[in-house]
Amino acid sequence: ILNSAISAQLPIKRQLSGKAYGGVDKELCVSRYDMALPQYSVNDVAELTGISVYSIRYYDRIGLVVPKRDNAGQRVYSYYDILDLTRRNHYKEMGFSLRETEWMLSASSAGQIEPFLERKESELRRQTLLLNMAEHNLKSLSKQMKRLRLFLNKITVLERPSCWHVPHSRDGIVCQQEGSRKARELTGNSLYTFFFPEPSSNGWEDCANWDVTIDSPFAERIGFDSIPGSYHIPEELCLYSTFGVPGTEFIRREDIRFLYEYVEANGMKQNGTI
Repeated sequence: ILNSAISAQLPIKRQLSGKAYGGVDKELCVSRYDMALPQYSVNDVAELTGISVYSIRYYDRIGLVVPKRDNAGQRVYSYYDILDLTRRNHYKEMGFSLRETEWMLSASSAGQIEPFLERKESELRRQTLLLNMAEHNLKSLSKQMKRLRLFLNKITVLERPSCWHVPHSRDGIVCQQEGSRKARELTGNSLYTFFFPEPSSNGWEDCANWDVTIDSPFAERIGFDSIPGSYHIPEELCLYSTFGVPGTEFIRREDIRFLYEYVEANGMKQNGTI
């Protein structure tokens, strides 16, 4: 398939310059297409394949697709070279690393390749899920930003989404349990929520605890809910507010005193963490 696709694109350079192409007679006419004949410059290859000039040169530097050189020392590629580049770029676009691509090209049987492809497909499904989760989180953040002016220094009731948590830190100490390490690895150390415990523990009045947190249903789909130490917080109505703190200091419990006062003044009782 790749061979047919490339053949349709590549023009045959019939008039070859001896200066440019290593001593070939200027008026030489190619009566048939010699696929091993060096006749395409780096820019030609980039234009024909869509592969960047940098990538083409990189493949040469690391010894994977090494073209001939003309009298001026410029790279000159054959049809076979272009096919090699295109194959490797095809695997790259499917998510294969250079090492994986070279293994694929050197594998001796389909029996070797099939189990590897199944693992790669599973990996790509997980990456797709993580991208979907990132998009979900971005939309949530955008929604919060749009609500900023409406809820600034006000208190309202909103529905908190169902989510799963795994402890990241407690009382200022990063958790090193197996589940915590696995949760950080699974999310790329990027998905956190923090909260003030109630009552505060060990005198750390202003120390917020941190959790690695993923909303449902993404948590269940990537197995986050089965990590040791994970716990579920169901969807429920909560008090929400937006407020500002000066400078870049971290939020202190004193900054949310108005929430405590609101709860007390309205005869409410805190249920869980803030």
